[in-house]
This record gives sequence, C-alpha cells and structure tokens, in this order.
Amino acid sequence: MAEPAAPIAAMDSRVTTGPATLPQDESPAERRDRAAAADAELDVRLKGRVADVALTFMGAQVVAADGVFVAYGIANGWHAPPSAIVGWLSATVVEVIGVVVVISRYLFPRRDLRGARQDQPGSTE
Repeated sequence: MAEPAAPIAAMDSRVTTGPATLPQDESPAERRDRAAAADAELDVRLKGRVADVALTFMGAQVVAADGVFVAYGIANGWHAPPSAIVGWLSATVVEVIGVVVVISRYLFPRRDLRGARQDQPGSTE
C-alpha cells in the first residue's frame, strides 16, 4: 500500500491562509474603495490595449486596401472606372469612422446625470 499523501499545504509553499497584502484593520468601505480603484486602473489599461490593437489592425487593413487599389490601378493603366474609385473611398471612410465610433463608445461610455453607465443594469435608460 502506498504512503499517505502529505498535506497539500506542505507540498506547495505558495498556499497561504489569505491575502498577505490586506490590512486587517481596514473597513469595508476602504476595501471597496481600494477594489474600485484597482478595477478602474485595470480598466484603463485594458481599454488602452484594445484601442492600440484595434487601431493597428485598422491601419493594416487600410494599407492593404490601398495596396490592392494601387495594384488594380497599375494593372489597368490607371483607367479605373469611377465606381471602383467610389467603392474604395467609401469603404475606407466607413471603416475608419466605424472603428473610431466603436472604440470611442467603448472607451468613453455615455453616463447619465448620476454617473452610472447607461449600458449597465440599473441604468435609467
């Protein structure tokens, strides 16, 4: 028969009885405020990352669309039909405006007079 397993806490020194950084004399309001501040900081960093990635992909797509249009123009001696030019310009403008609006609404959600986000439960809208 095999030896009984050692207690889990003895096998893994990373296991602790609780968070080591929480002061025990902190009030619930102070804990809530500290958690809200940490959440807000994480939210800002996440939003910055989302904006950077989205704008990078948008830029790459616009460059690719421009490259395809230039290749089309060179292949046809720059005698592109007006509908191709209008389609290219329209797609580029709609994409840029669409991405900017989506990112702006995510980064800066509308708030009502009480400061609550309107897209969350309990909002007035």
